[in-house]
Amino acid sequence: MNSPALKRHLSACALVATALVGGSLMTACTDHHIVGGLVGGTAVGYAYERQNTKARRRLEHQRATGRISHREYQRRRDDISDRSLIY
Repeated sequence: MNSPALKRHLSACALVATALVGGSLMTACTDHHIVGGLVGGTAVGYAYERQNTKARRRLEHQRATGRISHREYQRRRDDISDRSLIY
């Protein structure tokens, strides 16, 4: 666990999990509402990561076809990695 990016991602995951559990315990919602909120949150997270995956593929294609330099590829790949929980 020496990677700062990995530590940031794990911290973000822990924060989200804590917020979801804490929020669900503090509300007077039924189980149905809690499950709906979790499903909705998961769908939003999936859509966000899907956009990051598409951006990463587009970037790799641009690099493979020579439309961007290796330095630009590295910079943009790092930007995608910083905002993603998967990469």
